[in-house]
Amino acid sequence: MNAWKRAVRGMALASALVIATGAGTAAASPVAENAESAKRPSAVYHFNQLNGYGARGWVKDNANDGWCVQVMVRWYKNGQLRDSDLSARVCGKGRWTGFSLTPGDRYHFKASAWKVYLRYTR
Repeated sequence: MNAWKRAVRGMALASALVIATGAGTAAASPVAENAESAKRPSAVYHFNQLNGYGARGWVKDNANDGWCVQVMVRWYKNGQLRDSDLSARVCGKGRWTGFSLTPGDRYHFKASAWKVYLRYTR
């Protein structure tokens, strides 16, 4: 893996925000008091719905720094990672997009846990 990919992966992991676990409890977040919306210096996202059946909301890029931003949701069932979904990428200050993500690609399922990440790409 080259240095650029390691840097992007490191930024994505460093900006991770664990939203909820199996019992539906919100975890403490270094970036926001409210578990359903978060603001980083260069991005904002908000969830209208976040549960085992799906995630709906929006993501907005707040910086014209050459980085694009997107939301990634990892869906778990019985402690196993079953699916990962990405929102559309948003590039450029002030641009935003809405998203609607569901666990499962062909056959949908009710997730018992999920993790949400703010992902930066070029």
